Amino acid sequence: MLLLWPLVILGLYWLAKKILPLFKHDTSWILAGSLVLVASFYLTYPRLDIWHRDTAYNTTTYDMAAVRLIEQEAQNSPYVVLANQAVAAAAVNEFGFSKYYQGHFYYPLPTGTNPLYQVYLNAAERGLPTRDIIAPAADLGISQVFLVLNRYWADYDTLSKVAKDEADTWWQIADGRITVYRYDF
Repeated sequence: MLLLWPLVILGLYWLAKKILPLFKHDTSWILAGSLVLVASFYLTYPRLDIWHRDTAYNTTTYDMAAVRLIEQEAQNSPYVVLANQAVAAAAVNEFGFSKYYQGHFYYPLPTGTNPLYQVYLNAAERGLPTRDIIAPAADLGISQVFLVLNRYWADYDTLSKVAKDEADTWWQIADGRITVYRYDF
């Protein structure tokens, strides 16, 4: 891969050598800059069309509602949550870095040291939200493990069916945009 960089740089040099003489007037530079600016704005916004579905992962009010629901349903009992980074960000926003179990934050963060993140990946990305896959999260000395699945997640329908069969109870937020499952151990 590194061996190709000299060719890329040489190609860019030749391209610039051919194109730059065409931009003799200031209006040409303004037009080119405007086109680049418009294109960057267009590509920045999420899309929902027949060619491309951009989910624009970000923290939403529904993520905040899920975090509050989990806190309410836990009823002051210790718990951990398996969720994506947007939901974890909502928890940090709502409650700060308030709870740790055996030195690990109670929401999964991809830091490399938090075991909850790997459990979440096994449950959500690999499509296995079974009790056996979720159980290592309870190894932190916790009896309640919550799993949060957002509707925009790939294979949501399949994951949801498995999780509904395996979890002890579940709730839907905002007409099913987010589903929260509780596993009791």
